[in-house]
Amino acid sequence: MDVELHIENTERGAAQALLRLPSNLQDGLRMYVEHGIEPGGFLCSVIENDLEQAIAYADPGSLLALPDVVRWLHNYVSGGIWRSRENRLAWQRAKSAERRKAG
Repeated sequence: MDVELHIENTERGAAQALLRLPSNLQDGLRMYVEHGIEPGGFLCSVIENDLEQAIAYADPGSLLALPDVVRWLHNYVSGGIWRSRENRLAWQRAKSAERRKAG
């Protein structure tokens, strides 16, 4: 399999897996990954790998989806933009700088 086809298949898989998550979480994850836009408290806590806070912020549907959200991040998102508060903030700063430069 060539690299471009692998990337296309990975992106398609990520998009399909994202659509299996609760609809109220999809936009927050997509906007964070693509544009560095800060999501709500539950997703910020998951992105920061803070289980205690994720559970505290979760509504019942999000709590049920917690393993699937973590699985999606693990399978499709670079560890450099999640797994800690520092990574989340650095990603948001980098994407914000890109937006300022482009616009």
